[in-house]
This record gives sequence, structure tokens and C-alpha cells, in this order.
Amino acid sequence: MNFVKSRSFIFSFFIILIITLSSVYFFGKTEEKLKTVKCFYRPFTIHGFFSEYLNFLGCKIWCRENNYELYIDENLKDNIGGFDTYFVPFDIKKIKFKENWIGKTRLSECKNKWVLSGDFYEKRHECNFKGKLGKVRREQYRKEIEKTYIFNEKFRQEVNEEIKKYATLINEGFVGFHVRRGDKITEVNGGFSSLETYMDRFKNIEKTKENKIKNIFVVSDDPAIVDSFKEKFPSYDFFSRPSTNKSYDQLEFNALSTDKKRVYIKNFLIDLEIIKASKYAIVATSSNVGAFIMLSMYPNCYTIDSENDELFLA
Repeated sequence: MNFVKSRSFIFSFFIILIITLSSVYFFGKTEEKLKTVKCFYRPFTIHGFFSEYLNFLGCKIWCRENNYELYIDENLKDNIGGFDTYFVPFDIKKIKFKENWIGKTRLSECKNKWVLSGDFYEKRHECNFKGKLGKVRREQYRKEIEKTYIFNEKFRQEVNEEIKKYATLINEGFVGFHVRRGDKITEVNGGFSSLETYMDRFKNIEKTKENKIKNIFVVSDDPAIVDSFKEKFPSYDFFSRPSTNKSYDQLEFNALSTDKKRVYIKNFLIDLEIIKASKYAIVATSSNVGAFIMLSMYPNCYTIDSENDELFLA
């Protein structure tokens, strides 16, 4: 009787052991698969530059946290007239893109080899990349900007020459506003806010400053906005760079020739470099441009979206 029990016990023990080892093996293999997923991303293709750029950084952070490999298209045809026209190329793996990969794999089903850009965008918006960013996430973005947002030598010289024209304004001290208009006006809860909202925030901040500032440099995708500020608030001095850029609409921008895109993007990037030379900036972080400025200038940046200057990503 004891012998039977003993045999039964040994048999049960080996069954449990086999099941345990099998589980470890197969689950281990599954985990290994998950950690070797190659995530494929095509940045700067159809959306606004900073929308795609911050989304790209979010994907980089997400991949690093999940131990995935991130690739971009080595034959990338971007929507900004050539990324290397302005920036040093990314130090990131590249691979040839095949159109028939589109839609084959979803990021939530990371069991296969490829995950694609459209899925990345949606996933980034699901896993706490959308909405308020805490300190840890903010610092992750800031570090990624330091590593990737680097002008090439030629464009850096152009930027420096343009900034020299505003040396007096910079020496006197100024505040920067980024005011998003253009196609945002048609969006519900988009980047659109009244001029009074910016000025109210500005005046409240200035109450805490010893040296009051009267100079305000305005960056906007609507060139007419500066005249509106001057008309409504004549006791302040408003500035902007002369620009041939029209009020921004993403669909209209997508249809421009490569040369016209380059002119627009160059003007815009130079504007942002000037605003970064301000004492502080006031932005709407519901606009990805505003979010970028906040990340680049923190803590010398304030948002009209939150009294506590919390950072949001659209």
C-alpha cells in the first residue's frame, strides 16, 4: 500500500515538475519574443512636425521601457522638405519599408516581428503618453530632445545670423508667446485661446517680478495675430519676425512643393529659437508646439492650460 502511494507521489511530483519546467520554457520564450519585437516607425510623414516629433520621442521612450527595438525607414520621404535640411540625422537603426507591412500587426498584439507607425501613435495615446506628464516622463522627453533636436552646422549658422538681428531685444529682455491658430480654430478644445487669456497670464506673472517687461515676441501660425495684440494692448511692445508664411492648415501644407515647405519650416524653427532666448514663455501645451517649447524651456515656461503649469501632450 505504501509502495503504491510512494509511486503515486513520485509520478505526481514528476508531472508537476514537467508542467512547471514547460511553463517556464514556453512563457520564457514568449517573453523573449516580446522583448525582440522590431518596432517600425515612419515619422514626419503627414502630420505637423512637432506632433510627429513628440510622438516619435514617445515611441522611443515606450520602446526603451519595454525593451523593444525601434527602426525607421531608411528611404524616408518626410513631410518637412528633408529632415537633414535642418537637423543632424537620428542615431537609430534604419530598414527598408515595404508597403504591404501596413496594418499587419497591432502594437497590443506584440507577438510577431513588426509593429507599424499608425499603431504606435494610437498606443502612445493609450499608455499614459497622452494628457498630463509627470516629472519622470517630462524629464525623459527633455533628454530625448537633447539627443535628437540638433541643428546641422549649415542651418545652425543660418539660425545664428537671424538671431543676431534681435540682439537689442534679447539684451533688453522680452517674453515669448506662442499662439496657435490656423486649423486649430476648427478643433474642439484645441490650441485656440483668446488673446486676453495670454495677457492675463502674463500680467499675473509680472506681478511677481521686480523688473517689469514690456517687450513681447509673438510666434504664431497666424501672421495677423501680432496686429491684433497691438490693437488690444497698446501699452506693450509686440514683435515678430517678418514672414511670408500664411495661416497654417495641415492639409494645405501637405500639398505644398518641397521648396515651399522648406521655407515655411525654416522660418518656423528660427522663430522658436528666438522665443527660447526669452526671459520666459507663455504657451498652450494643448498644441504640440507649445508642449515642445515647455519641454525645451522648463522651468522658464508657463502654460495657459493649467494654473499649476502642468505639461500636456495632445
